[in-house]
Amino acid sequence: MVRLTRPDTAIVAVTTTPVPAASVNPPRYNSDVIARNKLALAAMRDVVPASRLTITYLYDWVVAKCGEGYSTCPIQLPSEAACWYWLAFCNAHIIGGIPS
Repeated sequence: MVRLTRPDTAIVAVTTTPVPAASVNPPRYNSDVIARNKLALAAMRDVVPASRLTITYLYDWVVAKCGEGYSTCPIQLPSEAACWYWLAFCNAHIIGGIPS
């Protein structure tokens, strides 16, 4: 069980991005991503008071940009660049809004 010790602590939860419709090794399935996002958010909501929890629905944002079951997408980046982009994305959401 997680115990939050500071009453002023803000918690940010970010959903996992969808799995592209591409061959990957080891295999990954989007149904697993959906189930894990659901479980993770439920666990966070059980532990963190709503007033201290911010959720960034990255999964939904990617689906809106790329479509459900996409194979390529204009927002896809090489892995290193993608790490920096998503970090900036999450920080922007915390500060004041998801970039369009």
